[in-house]
Amino acid sequence: MEKLESKVKNAIDKYGLINKNERVLVGLSGGADSVALLHVLRGTDLAADYAAGKFEVLTLEHYIDLLEQCLCVLPPEVVIHRLTGDGAKRDLIAPLWSADKKRVLNAIHAAFARDDLLQGSEL
Repeated sequence: MEKLESKVKNAIDKYGLINKNERVLVGLSGGADSVALLHVLRGTDLAADYAAGKFEVLTLEHYIDLLEQCLCVLPPEVVIHRLTGDGAKRDLIAPLWSADKKRVLNAIHAAFARDDLLQGSEL
């Protein structure tokens, strides 16, 4: 994982992909069936950058808004197995709200119901 993190960080720095005060959503997946939140974990280069104030993490509300934006343009036949991921709680620095998975899933469910979200509705 460190090798991947280092390669991503080097590419961002080399090509100037992220400017100060920009917000970025990053996700990696083993397939087209999951959405994952970026976790800042203790002992990583990302943790040092976060501590230095180089970026901010998403709020729960903003994360849910981004999920809604993605799902409404995702074809209904694509099955989503996961809408969030888990960082090791002992190493999690941010976002701390992600450690309460039940709260996160309940908030996602409530927002989707409130907004009458249907996967693929904007295709």
